[in-house]
Amino acid sequence: MLTACNDNKKVDVSSIDVAVHIERFDHDFDMMRTKPMPQQATLLQKKYYTFYADFIERVLTAGSITDTAYFATLRDVFKGQAYNDLKHEVDSVYP
Repeated sequence: MLTACNDNKKVDVSSIDVAVHIERFDHDFDMMRTKPMPQQATLLQKKYYTFYADFIERVLTAGSITDTAYFATLRDVFKGQAYNDLKHEVDSVYP
């Protein structure tokens, strides 16, 4: 007979310590505004792997990360009102 199976689906996990470290891509990405873009792009590619390429190429549709011409698009994104409004809203909730 199995004694571990029962209808109680709530498990008390309050005594389990969990260390959580949150990486803020938005903060790291925003550093491209103030630091040399090529160096910052290299750091972000190493830190975030394929997420960086997906973000640049698929979310922002800024072009391929293999062609540094996408830096010009990023400069336009950083100057845009939509980016700055979004950054302000996110920073006000998650400082």
